[in-house]
Amino acid sequence: RTTSGNFLWYGLTWGAPFAGPVANPFSGLANTTTSGGKTIGAPFPLVLQYLGTWVQQNPTWDWTTTTYDQFDQLFQQSVEMYGNVMGTDNPDLSAFKKSGGKLIMWHGLADQLIFPQGSINYFNRVQKATGGAEDTSNLARLFLAPGVTHCGLFAPGPVPEDPLGQVVQWVENGKAPPSLNGVVRDPSTGAVTATRPICMYPNAAHYNGHGPTTEASNFSCTRSNGDE
Repeated sequence: RTTSGNFLWYGLTWGAPFAGPVANPFSGLANTTTSGGKTIGAPFPLVLQYLGTWVQQNPTWDWTTTTYDQFDQLFQQSVEMYGNVMGTDNPDLSAFKKSGGKLIMWHGLADQLIFPQGSINYFNRVQKATGGAEDTSNLARLFLAPGVTHCGLFAPGPVPEDPLGQVVQWVENGKAPPSLNGVVRDPSTGAVTATRPICMYPNAAHYNGHGPTTEASNFSCTRSNGDE
């Protein structure tokens, strides 16, 4: 939010890492670096390049001098300059639907770079533009992966396995997926250590109460009481 309380965009969700490993500055928004015993901020490089070079046309911009009010102004300026050029939030998928297209969206709920609330917001608007949840489910489906970071990198949670294959099944054989196959892999060997269904929004995976919690067959996709 702005300093006056106006909404700008969503923020980090619970469980999303605030910073990434020192060896990978592209894995977190608020990284730090230490040199000579002094630790300083090392924000996500693409954000600095975008606000400096693209928005202000100043590749030597010193981000450390920017106030909160100036950042709010840069945010609004970036929307005005590039929203129509590279915005991807048009909820009207009627042409895509007419061509026979099918869309599977998935987003990690611990994504530290692109926040999942934005995908939920977009999908809700797609439902409204398409005619409701039931009509939309014949065209597009959203799946939220708990514990999964950006693109599944360093993810402790189950990552969708072969979602493209499930798009192919939907398009070519009419088999719409009620869930995606989620897997957890050992980071050293790549071996699968657990499976879990990644349920179609707004459902979530609930343990059936028996059997190993590492096996997808022991979970069901249901909607929790009180969910909207």
